[in-house]
Amino acid sequence: MLEDKDFSSMLSRSVTHLHLPIDKHIPYFARTIPELSPHIAPRSLSICIENMMEDNDDFDWEHWALGIRPHIKKDQSVLLGHFPTIVSLDLSINCDTLLEVIQMITSFPLLENITLDAGGPWKEEFQESETDDLSSLLKFQKAIRSLSLSPHQPHFIQWFLQCRPLQTPSRLELDIDGNAVHHGQLLRQAGPCLTHLKIKAMWSFGLLSEHVSLEENRNLRSFHIIAWDNPVQIVLRLLSQLPGSPTALEQVEFQAWQAGSDYAEMDRLTKLDLLLTGSRFAELRKVTVSVFKADKAAVEERLAGINSRKILRLFCHDQG
Repeated sequence: MLEDKDFSSMLSRSVTHLHLPIDKHIPYFARTIPELSPHIAPRSLSICIENMMEDNDDFDWEHWALGIRPHIKKDQSVLLGHFPTIVSLDLSINCDTLLEVIQMITSFPLLENITLDAGGPWKEEFQESETDDLSSLLKFQKAIRSLSLSPHQPHFIQWFLQCRPLQTPSRLELDIDGNAVHHGQLLRQAGPCLTHLKIKAMWSFGLLSEHVSLEENRNLRSFHIIAWDNPVQIVLRLLSQLPGSPTALEQVEFQAWQAGSDYAEMDRLTKLDLLLTGSRFAELRKVTVSVFKADKAAVEERLAGINSRKILRLFCHDQG
């Protein structure tokens, strides 16, 4: 049927997104992807490549580190050189080396948006022998506009920061659980190009305080942080750093889970209200706060100035 030009043309126009759970069907995809790719021009691609055993309940990750990999499959090679029209890539992959991850990502010449969840032994013990090979791949044909990263990706960030042209995404989504040094470097490099930022840092207040700053992100319009440990303190600190008078910020979203039991956090809410109702944040259009139902009235009282501007949105949750 793919030989029919009318059908092939219709297929090319119709298929805009592909979702490929390659790991479970490697023989099928190895056969069909080369046949299919010339006939479609998808703009987005979602891939899951576990490279694991069919039944991996008893898999020991220490075995991987020792080079013992029963039934491991090299799935990522079936995609190299195919689907050159991809603009957005959502990649979930386990593999031996960072080089395999980078080869996959840089094989799409029009790529602009990356969502990455990558794992493997290289995350814990990076192989310096890869350095030369990685250096030959320090190039994107187009600028990356958005980047979303799962936790523990310092080696990928290091590689990304060296790429040319210099990568300054306008959208970043960072899951910080561990060393935040490279995340801070990424924010600084994004600089005034960054307009949308989402940070997930469940227990990383100290790391954020030491390494993460918004001092270079003067055009930031949307800021969303998911945190359990001192969330209001994090928001107050980071937004106080934003340059500009007024700043460009239009939307803020955070949690105030500890508001009802932590007097220090309540005091910070008052300070945050004063900050965000000041002239520096005249462009602010929406402040979204997640709270426990029992704390709703107290939070509204502390954010009275924001509430009076009709821009406060409270999402109430049951306390579990």
